Amino acid sequence: MAGTGIKRLDAIEARRGAAVLLEVLRSEGCRYIFGNPGTTELALMDALSGAPDISYVWGLQEASVVAMADGYANASGRPGFVNLHTAGGLGHGMGALINAQVSNTPLVVTAGQQDMRHNLTDPLLSGDLVKIAGPAMKWATEIINPDQIPVLVRRAFHDCTAAPSGPVFLSLPMNVMEQMSTVEIAAVSTIDRAAVAGSLDRLSDMLAAIKPGRLALIAGDEISPSGASAETVALAEAFGTPVFGSSWPAHIPFPTSHPLWRGNLPTKASEIRGILESYDAVFGLGAKSLITILYSEGPAVPSTCKVFQISSDVRDLGRTYATELSCMGDIKASLMVLLPMLDRKLAHNRAAIAALRDKAATERDARRAARNKAPVAREAGAEHRGPRSFEQRAVQEYRKHDAHQSPQARSCGIAW
Repeated sequence: MAGTGIKRLDAIEARRGAAVLLEVLRSEGCRYIFGNPGTTELALMDALSGAPDISYVWGLQEASVVAMADGYANASGRPGFVNLHTAGGLGHGMGALINAQVSNTPLVVTAGQQDMRHNLTDPLLSGDLVKIAGPAMKWATEIINPDQIPVLVRRAFHDCTAAPSGPVFLSLPMNVMEQMSTVEIAAVSTIDRAAVAGSLDRLSDMLAAIKPGRLALIAGDEISPSGASAETVALAEAFGTPVFGSSWPAHIPFPTSHPLWRGNLPTKASEIRGILESYDAVFGLGAKSLITILYSEGPAVPSTCKVFQISSDVRDLGRTYATELSCMGDIKASLMVLLPMLDRKLAHNRAAIAALRDKAATERDARRAARNKAPVAREAGAEHRGPRSFEQRAVQEYRKHDAHQSPQARSCGIAW
């Protein structure tokens, strides 16, 4: 068998399921486990004592644990790995897990389960973890044999990052974590999901035909995980178009200091409609671009406004509002193809588009100047009117008597 890459089963050292789990995590580049352990996690804790390269980040409550993993995943661009404690711990984390689902945060969520051999006696803290986790997960399952660990854990890492990204769940029974196995860990697959959307030439024709100043761009959350912030800025500048964020963003996909940035959309459909009525078309980048929170009568998109979309989440394309053209593909990869097309097709409008960019910069500078003047004006008005609150009166009294205090006395007080 030399040179084939195949190993004899008797050549693989038997180890516990928990050790197999750590081998897979190590191969996936996972260096942190965010968790709150209990009795059902003892086998994993024991295995971690021999794995100094994997750190266990302990939290006192499961909601905090999930939040830490969520933050890590968003900051690092890698899936977060979570280990919760049985049914109660999973229940504690559900609010944060629903938030991760809505935000499309890639998480591999696990929870220790009681030994399957005595589940029929309803042992303390047992429960149907798969059913509990299901509503907040892309999928949920229970590992029933340690030989399943490499495939199911690898699948969890793959699927939590696949569009639409989000948390997946694995139940880890105690007996599975303690059982010995000689299963082999297969190599990590290389998967390129950055597919370029189709019909981009047609999309570029339709967008280029819109009158300058009559297109609005919505920068959705999908831009950040795609790494398409620079391309999104280039797209906005190519049209000189205002850029809005979604009404409930999980990311900041567009530089907020940019002249074309107009802030996030409001939470009501009626208020979004009031904004979009000024435009002939809206181009949404990423899923959930037109999500609303509070109910109001009527749609978010007026009948006079055409909708265009690019998203890797096919479920969101044309889901709520009819679209002129929706293209499924990775944001960054697709914009890299679309931008050169638009550069040629927008050439006849370059002067008008440049004027739009200049106007946006002038308006941005005017807003900044007004904001800088406002605090000075408020302070001057406050001095004229006198202090209005107990805190303001206390500060004024302190300043009034500060000049009469010794340096030593002043050093014990508030530094102004």
